[in-house]
Amino acid sequence: MGNTVGIKYQEAEVEIEKLEKAIEDLYTNVELIDKNTNEISKDTWVGKDADAYQEKILGYSDKLKKQTDSFKELVEKLKDVVAEFKAEEEKSATKMSGEFSYGNEYYV
Repeated sequence: MGNTVGIKYQEAEVEIEKLEKAIEDLYTNVELIDKNTNEISKDTWVGKDADAYQEKILGYSDKLKKQTDSFKELVEKLKDVVAEFKAEEEKSATKMSGEFSYGNEYYV
C-alpha cells in the first residue's frame, strides 16, 4: 500500500478553487502594477529616470504575468487529472457493482 495514491475529490476541488482565486488575484495585481506604473511615469514623474523605471517595472510585470500564465496552465492540468481519476474511479465502481452478489440478490 506504500505506492497507493488517493485523491479526496471534494478537498482537491476546494484547494483548486483556492489556487484559481490566487491566480485571479495575481492577474489583478499585475494589471494594477502596470496601471500605476504608467500613471506615475506619465503624470507625476517624467524624464529618463522615469522612462527607465517604467521599462524595468513593466519588464518585471511581464515576467510575473508569464509565470502566472504557467501557473494557470498547471492548475488546468491538475483539474484534468482530478477529473480523469474521478471518472475512472466511478467507472471502476460501476463495473465492480455488477460483479458481486449480496445475500440472495445479484446486482448488475
